[in-house]
Amino acid sequence: MSSELDIVRSLTSAMLASIRGKISKNKQEIADIQQGDGGDTKDNKEEIRQLSKVVFTLSEQLLKLELLEHKLTPPVNTDPTTFDELVLLLTTDEYRRKEGRRNCLMQLCVESEKERLTQPHTFSERIIDLAFLTPEIVLKKKAEQEKEHNERENEIE
Repeated sequence: MSSELDIVRSLTSAMLASIRGKISKNKQEIADIQQGDGGDTKDNKEEIRQLSKVVFTLSEQLLKLELLEHKLTPPVNTDPTTFDELVLLLTTDEYRRKEGRRNCLMQLCVESEKERLTQPHTFSERIIDLAFLTPEIVLKKKAEQEKEHNERENEIE
């Protein structure tokens, strides 16, 4: 049953692509006739009318096939409870796009928060503290302390 359903899904997708191609081809022909140097002759108007009828008929077929494709698409559980459901969810393009966007936003948020936390924070008691230590901050602070220590030694001498 599943393989037959997959065949119907693939045929439906192929038909949708074919109809979309025919619609865009006919719309382009209409645009070419309207922009052509033939003017508004009776033949051009009749040809545009015929092509418009074809586009309308194809659009109706497209809507029906899109509805059929939607009905054939298995429902996706957006809250997976098993590994199989998660894998099925990850096979949908829409979910992968959303997850990719969410991951990019998280990475940007992490970078901006890391930048904010590496800045010194002054408390109400006028105590300055670093909320987030990175190796670069530790090395920089160590270099500053060594510099201050060397300056004190130079003042003593």
